[in-house]
Amino acid sequence: MESFRTRDATEEKVFLEKKEAPHQESKQSEKIINQYSIQDVQLSAQNGPSVDVKRVRVIKRVKAADPHDILDPENLAGFTDYYNVPRTPDEEKKFQIALHFTAGALCGSIGILTAGRHHPARPDVGVHYLVSTKGTIFEMVEDKNWGNSSSAGGACNMKLVSIEIINPALCSASATITTQSREAVLSATRRRRRTGL
Repeated sequence: MESFRTRDATEEKVFLEKKEAPHQESKQSEKIINQYSIQDVQLSAQNGPSVDVKRVRVIKRVKAADPHDILDPENLAGFTDYYNVPRTPDEEKKFQIALHFTAGALCGSIGILTAGRHHPARPDVGVHYLVSTKGTIFEMVEDKNWGNSSSAGGACNMKLVSIEIINPALCSASATITTQSREAVLSATRRRRRTGL
């Protein structure tokens, strides 16, 4: 039986070759395919190390049933409907990092996180980075911008950098979590409750 990690690595290779990812739009129950530009870039902190990332931008959306049925025509600058652009320099400042995990494989996650107005539930959902099971980092949104990755709302989302980590499914009894990480989360939760944070 093929492992999730092996399947996802194959999916990553196909995504990088085809430069497209599907997602389901619930309004019309149609499968949509996002087409992307992908650039290899290096990001670095001031006077710090650099990291290789794949810069991914949606440039076209078509219906899967008929690729000639174009929903959003080609836009080489990239569509911005899955994130927000700051109006002031103060809105560019980030103070937190939010780590999330997906409930599925790479292509479906990239597709739904860049669905924009075609997202089945939250058209403005977006994340800064997505980390594949191989460790590849995909930059979906520039750090200065913000997407609604947290249920805390716009004011909170504006101040954080969001990172999604590819995960095979929702957490369940069969999910693997180390005792050490579980204890760290429980300890932090207890501490927050005691201090009122």
